[in-house]
Amino acid sequence: MLLLGLEFRLIYSTIENKGSNNSPHLHYWVNIDRVFRYETLRIPASDWVHDFAPKLGLGEYIVVEIPKGNEVIKKAWEYVRQAEVSFRNWDDKSVSAHCREAVKIIKDYVGKQIDKGDKRKWEKLKDKINEIFAAVESLSSTGLHETEIAPIRRPDAEFILYLTKLLIRYAEQVVS
Repeated sequence: MLLLGLEFRLIYSTIENKGSNNSPHLHYWVNIDRVFRYETLRIPASDWVHDFAPKLGLGEYIVVEIPKGNEVIKKAWEYVRQAEVSFRNWDDKSVSAHCREAVKIIKDYVGKQIDKGDKRKWEKLKDKINEIFAAVESLSSTGLHETEIAPIRRPDAEFILYLTKLLIRYAEQVVS
């Protein structure tokens, strides 16, 4: 939502004859009126991303929509929401910490589901998923140590956040 505050200045003049036809006595007035108007404008996300952001110098974007579905792993999604708030507040270390906790929950959830379900279905994906888990855990823990080897930067936080969202969604779909 975009709130626009507009100020209009109306300039108009008035001429008045205060004399007679034989001896006109003209008075001139110039008036300025100020009119304020506020408008709320809703811009669809697709228009904002494709039309407005580039023209405002905010760069071009690729929009990736990740459906949340039924949010089977609710606690992991809660951590993602906290990570999103941290991301908006430029707290990249916090993004990393929340995503790391979400990944721990996903691993636990997936492990429990595998024990209950068809292990053959999971075996083909298990190694690949574990590699993704390891990558997210490694990236998300890098900036949390007392002596930082490689601090978490904005691109790292963004990557970890998106990867965590995809991982939760993937885990929900694969093991259900």
